Amino acid sequence: MASSSSSSSISTSISTSILSSSILSSTESSLPHKHHHTHDNEKAKYYLSKFRNIILQSSSNLQIRLIEPILYFQGNPEESLGCFMRGELIMNLSKPTKIKRIEMKFIGRMKTYWPQCKSYYGSHKNRNELCEECELINHNWTFLPSPIANSLLHPSSSLQDNNYLLPAGIYTYPFELFLPGTLPETIQAQLGNVSYKLQATVIKAKLSPNLHTSHHVTIIRDLSEESNSQGIAISRDWLDLINFEITIPNKAYSIGDSINIDFKTIPQVKRVQVIGLRIELNEQSIYRSRGQKNIESKILSVYRINNNNNNSNSDKDNNEIILDDIFYHKNFIFPLPKCSNYIHISCTWPSITISHSLKFHINVKVPIKSKMTGNFTNKFKKEVIEIDVPITLLSCRCADNLPQYDESWSNLNQDYSHNLNDLPPAYETSIADKRRTTNLSVINESIINTSINNSIQRHSFHQ
Repeated sequence: MASSSSSSSISTSISTSILSSSILSSTESSLPHKHHHTHDNEKAKYYLSKFRNIILQSSSNLQIRLIEPILYFQGNPEESLGCFMRGELIMNLSKPTKIKRIEMKFIGRMKTYWPQCKSYYGSHKNRNELCEECELINHNWTFLPSPIANSLLHPSSSLQDNNYLLPAGIYTYPFELFLPGTLPETIQAQLGNVSYKLQATVIKAKLSPNLHTSHHVTIIRDLSEESNSQGIAISRDWLDLINFEITIPNKAYSIGDSINIDFKTIPQVKRVQVIGLRIELNEQSIYRSRGQKNIESKILSVYRINNNNNNSNSDKDNNEIILDDIFYHKNFIFPLPKCSNYIHISCTWPSITISHSLKFHINVKVPIKSKMTGNFTNKFKKEVIEIDVPITLLSCRCADNLPQYDESWSNLNQDYSHNLNDLPPAYETSIADKRRTTNLSVINESIINTSINNSIQRHSFHQ
């Protein structure tokens, strides 16, 4: 999957006419400007100018400034159009300096860790060992003043040793790179990660210390409106005794968001009762490396509803709806944990696969059949019915406005117990009917895409 491009040389300009020229205009116009989150040209110039003013007060240094600190892929790898990474490499020279070469590279790597390997990663107490590393992308830039500009800057400088004498001042080198949507998004998991980094180096002449800087680049994947336009609807019959219907309006949610769950039951025989409901948010991580596979599973949070009163017709709350005395309808909110190291985004890649699901544990009380007559007796037994509903968890940055919850919601592995006196009615208070009603409330977030044209001034020199 690794890709590389030939290095390009960008010249420095010194006069007003040279400053106004656009050196890389052909690069911007050759690729489509498809992007998920962009800023307009004026805002980009404003932030870059503020950044230059900050650098101006410091000593000789090197900084990388991205127009968009976080990059977004819209849609899954098969449908994503990718995005542009744009920014400036800013060099501040406090005194005249001989520069031999200015270079920068963008590298993306996928790493997995295994106990059988050698290189350690993590703390001594809970450390993992590097087992396999895969390079995803490698792109290089070379920024050098042209010989003409160099002679204008300092006519006495010699080009024989490929050194360029640059006066004190701030130099900005714009860069741009198109990133295909097939690249993995940034992942930080227990036994694997995907990371991207920009690394820049200014190589000085002779024994002078070089300048170095690096900048981590975060790539986030969001589902397209079309991919997330259909909800989840599950209907299950259990031993011809009771039917369950579970409806969720979307199949993908941002970490820290909340899930609206619609729960319905229809008793098929007399005296069948639901006495409790427990919902678990589960995470399963699969790591593959050199023919080996490691699976880790954990429960992220729990939501529990208990029935302490079998009289389901009393104390109705606002979330309960009985439609035509046939269906019992309970709607409730399942809060997802907030962003932390304990919860990860859903992803599917050859080396790292992380999946999530809501597991429903439905506690029911059912009458026991007589072995002699085949009829139901007055005796009861308790059963637990389990239903798995897969969901996709996205980065918390995908949500424009995250809901605010009390801190108690964010505690992992905490049971959210609620007293519910109006769980599904028994057969006597509900008419058994095979009708199915599925209402999917699809919540679509409109995505604002703005184009960015001539994002930054091509090249400038401030003395």
